[in-house]
Amino acid sequence: MTPMDINNLHLVRGMNEVGRRFNDKIYFLPQVILSAETMQMAFNKLRPLLPKDDSIRKGCFVVATVRGDVHDIGKNIVAAVMENHGWEVHNLGKNVPRETIAAKAVELKAQLVGLSALMTTTMIEMKRVIDHFREQGLHDVKIIIGGAVTSQKYSEEIDAAGWGRDAVDAVKKADVILKLGKNAAAPAHPAG
Repeated sequence: MTPMDINNLHLVRGMNEVGRRFNDKIYFLPQVILSAETMQMAFNKLRPLLPKDDSIRKGCFVVATVRGDVHDIGKNIVAAVMENHGWEVHNLGKNVPRETIAAKAVELKAQLVGLSALMTTTMIEMKRVIDHFREQGLHDVKIIIGGAVTSQKYSEEIDAAGWGRDAVDAVKKADVILKLGKNAAAPAHPAG
């Protein structure tokens, strides 16, 4: 198996199941933390084996887990894969306030911001981040969302530029958004 197959077919699926069990109150915080730490250790072994895209940097990508959510394994995987595919990545961590995300996007002149949430209770913060960006006049910065509880439908409901099903899908969506942004006004929801 390739390192990305191991990640996507086993590690990510395992964490998605942990998230489901946490939401269903089968697992509790100790099991989630242990699972996340185990996955992080496994991904750290895979990281050097991931293929690198050595082409010119595509753009600046700021990524964060939204305020109220302390889960960051999936976000860290997306950050690593994006970096390996030519993006300049700035990982702000977990439980990040919307003001901090916007300020960093402005400071770095980011083309794309990635928001992550693992819990249904923190999904609403993604909408608040998007609203904050609009209130600040940051219309050129595109926002893509991801996380076990998110979906394409939710992405459309909150008017995000896209949704990443997993790390590989996030890279594909990011590349489409960047390409559309350079060639024409990007539609609210890129295909694909």
